[in-house]
Amino acid sequence: LETGVELYELREDALNALGDIPADQDLPITLHTKMAIFDQDRVFVGSLNLDPRSVKTNSEIGLFIQSPAYATALLKRLETSLTNYAYQVTLDDNGEFVWTWSGGPEEVAYKEPGATGWQHFLAVLPQVFGLEGLL
Repeated sequence: LETGVELYELREDALNALGDIPADQDLPITLHTKMAIFDQDRVFVGSLNLDPRSVKTNSEIGLFIQSPAYATALLKRLETSLTNYAYQVTLDDNGEFVWTWSGGPEEVAYKEPGATGWQHFLAVLPQVFGLEGLL
């Protein structure tokens, strides 16, 4: 993010927030796929996390496509709908993550939206024990 990368995270309750399903129904969106567009030239799509454990141990995969036409078309498609379904993740002045959703009335969160206190604790735990670089 500090180098100018744009980062978006799928909003689990986007269908509810957009009013696409009745408010009394719960239909969370789940997605394990990662996608990256590099310089409007190359696209990566896959389940592979970009960390040493995933690369060396997990059986996840990804596809790298070098196609400026595909990258440009995909980027245009994302620009028209991404803000409805995903938070944009940015950094505040202190270098802390901020999640902003602008698909409706703007919402801003300073902790990962939808995560429980236990999930926040588990996410910080590797940092406390110096394991972050191993994950």
